[in-house]
Amino acid sequence: MLVKSVEIKKQPKLTANKSKILNFLVQQKFATTKQVWQSLQPHKSRGHTFVELRRIENQGLVISFKFEPESGSNGELCWLITKAGANLVGAKFDSTNYKIPSRESIERKGLYLEIENQVGYAGWNFLKPVTYNSVHPMPNKTPQHWKLIDIVDQIEGAAIEAAINRDEDVTTKIADFEEGRHKRVVPLQINDYVIFPPEQDKAFVLIACPKGASVRFWKNRISLYQTLTRKIKVIGVFVSQSHADAYHVPIEASGIKCIEVSQVYDEMQCANAN
Repeated sequence: MLVKSVEIKKQPKLTANKSKILNFLVQQKFATTKQVWQSLQPHKSRGHTFVELRRIENQGLVISFKFEPESGSNGELCWLITKAGANLVGAKFDSTNYKIPSRESIERKGLYLEIENQVGYAGWNFLKPVTYNSVHPMPNKTPQHWKLIDIVDQIEGAAIEAAINRDEDVTTKIADFEEGRHKRVVPLQINDYVIFPPEQDKAFVLIACPKGASVRFWKNRISLYQTLTRKIKVIGVFVSQSHADAYHVPIEASGIKCIEVSQVYDEMQCANAN
């Protein structure tokens, strides 16, 4: 389903806040009021963000539709940029910008954005999942693979150094390290979040679990990460605690921890303290 374009008669002035919102919508394609607020204006009220979005909408720079129509007038709105909005910030625009996303896509984006916001608040960095297809196929070794190779290498090197300081025999560990055996735990085609601090001395893999994730989704992840969990913490991230509780028994038996998305920041803080 496509939404209609909006004609504007006068070129609006581009302010700093307006530019941030428009560029955010260019990058994200769409976002709800809550997602814009949490990503760009968490220091302000949600109502302030809504009023600002409405003002930009009245200028013909964005359009909105009801994301939660069952909630009536109190339902959440989802926002898309218009051609005029894209032109104002010098961004490319095509007809896909007018395509209304599915509810599942909006909820998944909300999960991704909350993960990325919390990682940013903690001062960590991340590599995010990429959409691969026939035009842009998945490489034999993804960027997440190479990042984890570097970090596992650093972790193993530090462990050997600590063992030497304890006067332990590290002959076998050094031989394994030199032959790169410790790197074999890292899967080749990881396409989940990999998050890490600036020091790059630790990392987590975060599996963003959408609502209604299939048995196959988790079987694939458990198979992929069963050896990596020996070196790197792998975490399934869910939209709510009840969602996490529904999955945690079979998943945590495989060494993958289950948490709700609001706990991602706490996991990083605990890692920083250790």
